[in-house]
Amino acid sequence: MISFADALVNNLETSICREFFTRLQAANKSLLMLDYDGTLAPFKVARMKAVPYSGVVDRLNRLSRTGAAVVIISGRPVKEVQKLLAVRMPLEIWGCNGYERVTSDGKYRRYRLGPEVEDALDKVQYLIVGFGLKKRMEVKVGAVLLHWRGQRASIIETLRLFGENLFDIYTIQGKTEVKPFDGGIELRATSRDKGLVVRELSANLDADTPAAYLGDDTTDEDAFAALRDDDLPVLVRREFRPSKAKAWLKPPRDLLKFLDLWEKSIKFNTKG
Repeated sequence: MISFADALVNNLETSICREFFTRLQAANKSLLMLDYDGTLAPFKVARMKAVPYSGVVDRLNRLSRTGAAVVIISGRPVKEVQKLLAVRMPLEIWGCNGYERVTSDGKYRRYRLGPEVEDALDKVQYLIVGFGLKKRMEVKVGAVLLHWRGQRASIIETLRLFGENLFDIYTIQGKTEVKPFDGGIELRATSRDKGLVVRELSANLDADTPAAYLGDDTTDEDAFAALRDDDLPVLVRREFRPSKAKAWLKPPRDLLKFLDLWEKSIKFNTKG
């Protein structure tokens, strides 16, 4: 696993990084896909306080002005990402792990779940509230989540077991699944995920258009796996974990360096 903390400092003296950014410099188009929580912003117990790292918004605005394709793919609802990110230039944003989409020109779409899945998620919500855990619950299109970030170990274990047992009851084979994430567990629909979004976006790219996906969580592994062979999956975390990613960077410093390098590579092509 290559760390961008080293690769960027050493002027990309690693084959994967060097080859990818050489392609990026030569390309007429590119696609940069970014997760939000844990990637562009640090995790916060109060979720709506998870604003981007200092410098991220300025860099995304500059990238947008170049005409580069930048897409946010988040587990959050679209409106939350828009509020927290607050970029001047409208970006395409996929929310709720692919069940919501707003294009850069403002067109919104919500993907359907089906009555069986909707009913299972509604029942789970009702039971969580009945057990007095409404404050730990998050409801979004296609999923119900239990959060435990910031709690002591004993409470986390209690919530984890409760969530696993409850969600297992309402798991519908081929339609819903129980999925852990950094700071909680969720019951979610399976007809869409970040990997499917990446495949749909990649299907519209020319073969020589380089693409990268930056993400931190286990939910981003679907996106890493969906990238084409020549594209670049990047793990963004302060601490390394096993991943399908080809490279790893530590936020915020190395994240900002990566975004600067992306902009520089695109400008290299423009000036050329």
